Amino acid sequence: VQNPLWMNLVMLLTVLVFAVGGIFSIKQSIWIALGMFALGTVMFLFYGGFRVLVNREQIVVRMGLSGIRLLRLNLEDISEIELHQFSPMKDFGGYGIRINREMKAFYLRGNRGVKVTMQSGKKYLIGSDHPERLELIIKMLKR
Repeated sequence: VQNPLWMNLVMLLTVLVFAVGGIFSIKQSIWIALGMFALGTVMFLFYGGFRVLVNREQIVVRMGLSGIRLLRLNLEDISEIELHQFSPMKDFGGYGIRINREMKAFYLRGNRGVKVTMQSGKKYLIGSDHPERLELIIKMLKR
């Protein structure tokens, strides 16, 4: 799980802004108020950070309390797994779901993760607070 405090605060603040905005706009238009409440609800679905689930068949990266699936990789399609150190700003321009020339990355904090290379040549970086543990679990299940 990667669930940094800054992300939780931003999400809660955003939801609060939409809720308060909805309350104040209810006198203006019920439709604007309902729209703001709906947007706040959708934003709340992203609250909760990234979760990486690994089982015998696949690696799944999910986001938020609702578990919105961002990435699914079949273990049988993986050709290489390795620890990877990176510079979030220099290599990807920030945090979150990022793409550079080499790979697609999913991370919210830190500068270490697991780089997964697929047989197709596509590469993915999965950030983790415990990258050694994640790498070990993937390698054990990949056998």
